Amino acid sequence: MHPFGARISAPLGGAMNRRVICALIAGTTLAALPAAAHHSFVMFDTTKQVTLSGVVSSFEWTNPHTYIEIDAADTNGAIKHWSIELGSPSILRNSGWTHSTLKAGDKVTLIINPLKDGSAGGLLLQADLADGRKLGNGPGRGPEGKR
Repeated sequence: MHPFGARISAPLGGAMNRRVICALIAGTTLAALPAAAHHSFVMFDTTKQVTLSGVVSSFEWTNPHTYIEIDAADTNGAIKHWSIELGSPSILRNSGWTHSTLKAGDKVTLIINPLKDGSAGGLLLQADLADGRKLGNGPGRGPEGKR
């Protein structure tokens, strides 16, 4: 007799095995979705740095990434709109950023790793603010510790 009063001797049936296996597969797939949703940084050319000086059109303090939208003159003087990606707000807070660090109309100089495809975007390395502060893209990611 089983210690709890009932004896379980029959192996799991074929239908039960299929249900368990399907549940395991579904659980594993769902658990992997957040990791798949977060992109890598392979789209940025980390061998190049570009300096942009311009005017902030918006500062988007959002998860999973913060963005600085900036209008900056290119080498010919034409104004070009750039979208610059930063880390998450929780990471940026640890290096001096807040939701009100930048606002539309602020003048700023950004050092970025540009997008590999040549479009107007990049990953922030350092932001030189009008008040003289230099902020990086999280702890250890500039201005003193480049990635």
